[in-house]
Formats: sequence, structure tokens, C-alpha cells
Amino acid sequence: EDDETEDSDVAGFASNLTVTNNANEIEVEVFGLRPGFTDGLDAPDEEEQPPLPPSAVFDARFEVTGGNGMDTDIRAPRDDAPVTWNLKLQGGAGGYPLRIEWDNSVFPSQGSFFMQDAFGGLLGVNVDMRAESSLVLTNPALSAVNIVYSPFIEFTYDLPAGWSMISLPLTVDDPSLGAIFPDAISLFGFEGGYVSSSGFEALKGYWINLSDQTTVTIQGLPHADCEADIPGGWSMVGPCDNPVSVGGLQANNSDLISVFGFEGGYFSADNMDPGGGYWMNMAIAGAFDAGSAPAGKPVAGLPVNAAFEGAVLWAEREDRRQAIQLGVEPKALQALPPVPPVGMFDVRVALEGQETWQVAGGDEAADFPLLLQGGSMQIGWDIPAAEEGQWQLLLNQQVIDLRGAGSVAVEPSAVLQVRRLGALALPQAYSLAQNFPNPFNPAT
Repeated sequence: EDDETEDSDVAGFASNLTVTNNANEIEVEVFGLRPGFTDGLDAPDEEEQPPLPPSAVFDARFEVTGGNGMDTDIRAPRDDAPVTWNLKLQGGAGGYPLRIEWDNSVFPSQGSFFMQDAFGGLLGVNVDMRAESSLVLTNPALSAVNIVYSPFIEFTYDLPAGWSMISLPLTVDDPSLGAIFPDAISLFGFEGGYVSSSGFEALKGYWINLSDQTTVTIQGLPHADCEADIPGGWSMVGPCDNPVSVGGLQANNSDLISVFGFEGGYFSADNMDPGGGYWMNMAIAGAFDAGSAPAGKPVAGLPVNAAFEGAVLWAEREDRRQAIQLGVEPKALQALPPVPPVGMFDVRVALEGQETWQVAGGDEAADFPLLLQGGSMQIGWDIPAAEEGQWQLLLNQQVIDLRGAGSVAVEPSAVLQVRRLGALALPQAYSLAQNFPNPFNPAT
């Protein structure tokens, strides 16, 4: 028997597995994956065992075709099909229950490991070997278990009816729209403008339109390459099978301006989650490396985004709300991605050739068109006392001074503008002059 556990490395892994019967007798086995090995006997690393002993003798071994079995069974890695080890068990005089333990710390990072009965779990044995490290068998009729490793990863989409931004986080056999979302109404990508698409490509984002709430699980392999070249300006992108930190991407690429996600309305994204679609704005063409900035790790030198404490306009429809920040430093302005599909909730300000969710502060008075999409909604405001008298809302022919907190109902046909009044005219000096004419001396 081989009771030495080999360390996991990029070439494969080997894990100890111990079987203990009710008399505390122990058998130690080893299973794993390594390039160059086969499903048969690979000497000298693997050694065939003598024939199975009488039933009164405790025994555990891996079954091998055409042989008596082995205590060490190393197989060749595969990326196109599961690998199965068959462990034969004999309780001996000590009998059941049998306790099986394994070292899951050496398992490769990708793929799943399950210990199952010979019927794929139908007899009640179906243990996730990543989540658990032991199993107790009490039924003497269970004289074998299978260890099943699948290189495939599962991902589940849970999408609402209507439009969502998504991406394909795994390489699948058939990436067509019909294979993954057979009931979808439409799928659009973006190449300087929206284009109808019949399927998905790695690292690209898409708008999908669904008639009903949809839950779909896909199975595939990690993308072989998580880096793509993208043009300057706006692109729709998606990560691989792990979350990506936007701050980390910006630390690695100073040309990345901003990243937005969409959940009923646009939001500035801190992380890019697998399966989601995102708008990425680049100052110039560059590389999107989804593997360079894993989410959850701190990024040195990047400031923490504090909550905005200035004047705010907001638009609300049903359970969706989007804010427009007022009085932002001109250098801090951020553009919004292209308008989402017709009918989706969206609010933005037209500002000097771009559309944004912020209005710059300044000393000069100016009007900025407020662009709304998505039907009737409420437009509200929250103006700190220090900024009262600096902003107005122009609703059709009505002028509303923005002070404190308030809101107004707005119909789709409304014409809206945000007015910046500029610096308040404050007195520079005080003096008391002679009144004229002087009632006591009309000559003066």
C-alpha cells in the first residue's frame, strides 16, 4: 500500500483516502490525476494487489480492468469527460459501519468531486467531496463507491422578464442563443452600435430580451483565454468564471475610465460578476484582462469611493431609482453608457457633447436637458441647505426652485431641464450714503 500523499501541482494531484471498519482496522488508498498515466496499471507508481482475500478479512482497493485492483490509482487528466475511480470495499470480521476519509485540500481548483453509490446516488450516497471530507457507510450491501471527477463547471442564470445584460462565463459545446436560451425573444451585442446576435462569444456582453423570468444552468469549461483587445470608447464586455475587481483593472490600466452594470437601471460597478454584462469605457484602445484583477483583494493606492453628500436629483419608477448628482467637480464627471433598449428605465443629462449622470458646478448660469426613458415617473430632489438657491428644475413651462426635499410627477412627454443658477450675488462691501432728496433740505 502507498500511504504517501503527493502535493497538488499544476500537473495534477494525488490525495490520500483512508477506510476504517468497525474494528478500527485501516486501509490507506491514493487516487489522483497526472499526465502520462492511464486507466490501467502504470508501473512502477502503481502496483497490482493479490486476489481479494476471504470475506472475513477487511479490504479496500481500487478496481482496475483485467486485474486484481490497486491501492494507488492515478488517472490521466481529461477536459472532455468525467473521470471515475471505483473503490471496492469489504468490511471483514470487524464489519460495518465503514468510515471513508479523504484530503480535499489537494484537489485542483477547477471541477467537481462527488462520492456516489454504484447507481449515481440513487441509493442515497452522493457526497460533495469538496464540501465534506468524510463519509460513513452503515449498509453492508454497499460494497463499492465511485469517486467521480468532472472538469466541467456549472453556472446558473436567474434572469427577470424583459431586458438584461449578460455574458457567457464558460466555454460550452454550443454557445448559440437557441441552445442556451431557446425561449429568448432577441439578443444584441454592441459594435459601435447595437447588432443582432445569434450566439455568444467569450468576454463580450449582450442585451437579452426574455418574455418570462428564466432560470438556466449551463455546464462548461473555463475560458482558455481571459484577455481581449477592445476599442476606445464604450464596449459591452463580460468576465470569465471568476469575479473581477474594477478598481484592480483601473490600477493595471490607466486608460480604463469607468464600468457600468445594469439592474433595471445603470449603476457604477465595483465588481464584474460572472454571467453579467457590463459597459466598459476606455480612453483609447487597450486590453481587457479579466484574470488580472480578482475581486475581493485590496488594491493599493486607490481611493475609497465615499457617498456623495451634495445636491441630488433622482428619478424613480416602481422600484427603480437613479440619481443625478449636482455640483460635481468638472474633472470628476463620468459619461453614461449608450441608452438601453426602448422602454427600459433610464435617466441622463445632456452635457457638452456627452450624456452623464452628473452636472458640474460652476459660477456661470446654464441649462442642461434631462433625458428620460421608461414611461411616467417621479422626479425628486434632496438639496442641502448650503446649496439652496443654486438649482432649478424646468418642467415644461414651470420653474421649480429646488430647496430641501421634494418631488413631482412627470409624464413621458414632459420637457425637462436642470438649471444651474451660478454663484449667488453676495455684497462685497457695505456703506451708508446720504438719502436724496433730503426732506430737511430740498437743495441737497
